[in-house]
Amino acid sequence: MIQLSMEEYKDILGNIITSDDDSLKQMDVIEDKDMEVSANSRKQFYDFTGKVCSDLSRCLDKPDLTAEECMNILAQEMVILKAVSDKDTEICNHEAETVKMIDKKGSDKRQFNLGVIKAANTLGGNFNLKFLKKQ
Repeated sequence: MIQLSMEEYKDILGNIITSDDDSLKQMDVIEDKDMEVSANSRKQFYDFTGKVCSDLSRCLDKPDLTAEECMNILAQEMVILKAVSDKDTEICNHEAETVKMIDKKGSDKRQFNLGVIKAANTLGGNFNLKFLKKQ
């Protein structure tokens, strides 16, 4: 009777771990997609601001500009470059936060699995389960 119960527990634990492994795989897919979206956002922003800066630079080529007009154009270019820097920092922070969140979720799941296995072993079970290895 005890052996039968232990086999049932082993099957239940195996299902939990398999489910957690599938969940971790899905989290990796979500992380990859989020990083792809961030990269696309960064590229689109760089492309747009590059075009604006290029247009402003062409304005500087006009020979009839006053010094004040040149300074205004250069100031606008500086504002755009600051915006690019701020956007890059924002994207980098978002990417770092995403990686941190995914790693924490994976760590929490592995800790839970380990706790369940330890508890089962304490009750006298012999569980030989295979865990998903982090890639």
